[in-house]
This record gives sequence, structure tokens and C-alpha cells, in this order.
Amino acid sequence: MFCVWMKRGDTIFRSYLVPALLILTFMSGCGVSFKSRSDKIQEDKVYIFGQACHDVQAEAEKLAVEDLVRFSGLAMLKDYHTLKRVHGDKPFCYQAEVRRVEWKGYEKALQKDKETLQTLLRDLNNTIYYSEKPEVIDEILLQRHTFNTLLTESQKIAPLSLSSCDLNRSKVAASLNARPSVKMDYMPCLRRSNFKCRLGFVSKVKDESAAVRYAWDFGDGTHSQHRNPLYTYKREGDYNVTLRVEDPVGAYSIVSTVIKVKALKKPFALFKTKRDRYKQGESIIFENRSFTQKGKLTSYKWRFGDGKHSFKKNPRHHYIAPGRYDVVLKVCNSVGSCSVASKRLTILKDETRVAVEKGTSVKAYMAEHGQPDAEIVKENALMSAYRYDGIWLLAKRGKIECAVKEKGLVTNLLGQPKKCYWHEKHAKQYMVKLK
Repeated sequence: MFCVWMKRGDTIFRSYLVPALLILTFMSGCGVSFKSRSDKIQEDKVYIFGQACHDVQAEAEKLAVEDLVRFSGLAMLKDYHTLKRVHGDKPFCYQAEVRRVEWKGYEKALQKDKETLQTLLRDLNNTIYYSEKPEVIDEILLQRHTFNTLLTESQKIAPLSLSSCDLNRSKVAASLNARPSVKMDYMPCLRRSNFKCRLGFVSKVKDESAAVRYAWDFGDGTHSQHRNPLYTYKREGDYNVTLRVEDPVGAYSIVSTVIKVKALKKPFALFKTKRDRYKQGESIIFENRSFTQKGKLTSYKWRFGDGKHSFKKNPRHHYIAPGRYDVVLKVCNSVGSCSVASKRLTILKDETRVAVEKGTSVKAYMAEHGQPDAEIVKENALMSAYRYDGIWLLAKRGKIECAVKEKGLVTNLLGQPKKCYWHEKHAKQYMVKLK
């Protein structure tokens, strides 16, 4: 029995090299039949190894049987007995014989090889990675199949007490525990400066068990046991981040990477508004969220796109005319670097808005805005109505109470919703046309 060992990383593979099962070839070409003596023989007697018959010259047949024994892979059977001619159906038949003690020695060699195969899983346990497991199992099953084939052919020669190896893939997989296969990655922040911002670390683990334990070392003395932790570096430098993953039986894997943390010289210009669309005249608050990693912010300059400017940190602004406006913010820090941020706002025409407040005199409003498009005034009536550009101003005793949109009777005053009960109660009597 000859064996070859090969090492791939942490995985050891074992391949059998049977020098040539010429016994099978010879059998198929020469009509070989195997048999064992059933009668009791003494220890110094012999086992029949094989019998070969062929319709060829006797000398050629003798050489063929010699080769059969010599190259069959039965290393313990070198000292076989002299070949002798036997009579059968064919003209020339020769058989080779070996002693019982030699056959027992061969059986012990097979037993040792089987034990080696049985301990192979134990030797590989907790050494290979989970990603290698399918390939390793394939190799183990191949070795076992090779052994089983040799055992079957050997049992044709004479009885053996050995049993074959188990070829059940599920059982082999269940008895082989692998180290977790681990990969790690991280999501950089603040334009890859990774300084004073939350980095997201991601672990990618494959293992037989889902109950693995995570141990992160961020390289600055800080640790975490979360699967995908977040972390903030507050100092510049290069940090060696290590992840150790361990399964329930103690098999573990370690991976690491280097995180570069460096503060950027230029500041970060950033601002937001509550919405991107506003009505004309509506007050807009610009929330400045700019910051710098070097020095301090020293100046803010706003351009609102309508010719107006501001140098406040969080200004307010409103647009008189509808349209689209590009707002630009420029911020500078104490080390002399500046950055710019911009955002486009859409200003909508406010058809329901009237430039009037509750309690405004109707006469004063007309003096400023001119005569209405239409009006409903009843003599000795408390309520009256005046239309301006599709909006009805509802007045009581000459004072404006509320504004009503002509279509749908939607109530609005200066852009602020206000319930106006007058038109609901008196629409039929005073403002039939509003329907």
C-alpha cells in the first residue's frame, strides 16, 4: 500500500496510488477466476491468491501471472511461491499462492490505512476554513471510495475481516467542523477623511453555526462585540482594525485592515431648508449645518438668487415673485480655506394669498389695490363681499373678516388657513355665484 500526502494551506489531502490494479486488467483479458480454499489448512499452508488461464504459450502465461502478483499493489506478497501448472478447460492455467502469515500481514496494512482515513477528519477538524469544506469533503470521499474499491478486490482473493468506509456525505460534513470564513469591509465617511465621523464596519461570515462571536479591535484601544459596529475616530492616524470571529466549539478566524484617518483642510459647506417648494412671500428659514475639521468657521456668505445677500449664519428670506432660485452658501475657516454649497428652490404663485390682515378697512384696501372685479353689497346688511383676482374678501361692518377662493370655497387669509363660516351660512342669500 503506497500513500502520497499533499498540503494545501491548512488542508491536508491524501491520495492513494495503487501501483496498478493489474489484477483487474489481467482478469478482464485473460478470463481469471478467484477462489479461496474452504477446507481447513495449517498455518504453514498457503492461500490461493489467484488463477489465470489463457490459450497462449505456457511461458508467456507464467510471466503474465508473475506480473499479476508483482504489480497488483499487494506489497506484502512479494515472496509468493513457485507457480505451478494446473489443468482446466483451457490448455495452460497457472496459479500463484501465498502463505497465511503473509495474507494476515496484508490485512493489517489495510487496517492501518483505514484507521488513517478515520482519523483524517479529526486531524482536519477546526483547521480548514468553511469556504474550503466542500472541496475537502470531496477529497475525503474520493480517498474512502478508493479504499473501498481496493478492499472489495482484495476480498475476492481471500477473506478479510475489514468493513468498508462510510461514504455518506452528510455524515462526513457533520463530523467536520470548519473555521469561520470571514471577510470585513467598512464604509468611509466625510469624503474618506474618516475623521470625527461614524464609520460603518461590516462583517461577512460563513460558518456551520449562526451563534458565532464577534470581537472587533479598532486599533486605538477600543473594542466592540457587535456584528456590524459603528465607530468614530477623534484623532488622526493609521489604525489597524482587527476582527476575530469564533464559533461555539472554539474554532476562530482573524482578518484585519488599515484605516487611514486624516482631517481635511477645506471646510464642509452644508445647509438645508424645510422644503424645496414654497409660496411667494412665504418666509424661509435657512439652516446652516456647515463645519470644519481644521480651525474654526469664520464667515458665511449667502446669495439667494434674487439679488439679495446675507452674512448671517442662519438667515430668513422670502421671495416676492414666483420662479426658480439657486441659493448659494460660501463658508470659510480660520486656516484660509473655503467651500461652497448650493440648492435650488421653487417659488409657487400663491393665488389664494391676499395682502390683507383681518380687521383691515375695506375702504383702505380699495384705496391701495383699486376697485374690486365684482362685489356683493346688500343695503343694511352686516356682511358684504369683494372679488380680487378670483379671491372674495368677506367683510363685516366694513372690516375684512376672511378670504374665500372663488373655486371650491377654500378659505385662506395671508396664506394661513382660517375657517370662514360666513359663506357657508349666507352663500345662497348673498353669494349665490360662488357656487
